[in-house]
Amino acid sequence: MNSLHALIFTSLLTGLTLPVAHADTYKWLDETGNVVYSQTPPPDGTAYETLKTIKPSHNSPTPVPTPETSKPVADIQKRTDQRAAAQKESAEKAKEEELRAKNCQAANKNLEVYTRYKRIRKEDGEVVRIPDDVRAQKIEEYKKAVKEYCD
Repeated sequence: MNSLHALIFTSLLTGLTLPVAHADTYKWLDETGNVVYSQTPPPDGTAYETLKTIKPSHNSPTPVPTPETSKPVADIQKRTDQRAAAQKESAEKAKEEELRAKNCQAANKNLEVYTRYKRIRKEDGEVVRIPDDVRAQKIEEYKKAVKEYCD
């Protein structure tokens, strides 16, 4: 809310000072010999000089961006887009590497279980013996997974 108040105050102040900015400027010497500048002539009839002020032209055209002037903005936007794409690619690569590491760890663990033990515990807690042909098939399956994810 404070910024809104500041904006309103600045707008009012600017509106009130614009007519003053276009007023003439007067220059004179006071009774002690100091040079005085003012927007009103001296009140006591002292000799003064009116200074010419340069008033802004209201007919001056607003500059239109051209390809030459907008090129730096386009370059900045291009670099920003490239940086965002590189960061996105880097994040995706990091995610992929993390997933590969988890898959490698799981494949090594499963290969160890099927290589060492002939019995496994099911999720419900029951211990069952693994048939040799199923065990051999699982060992080959996890060896391939280790090669795929751990190399």
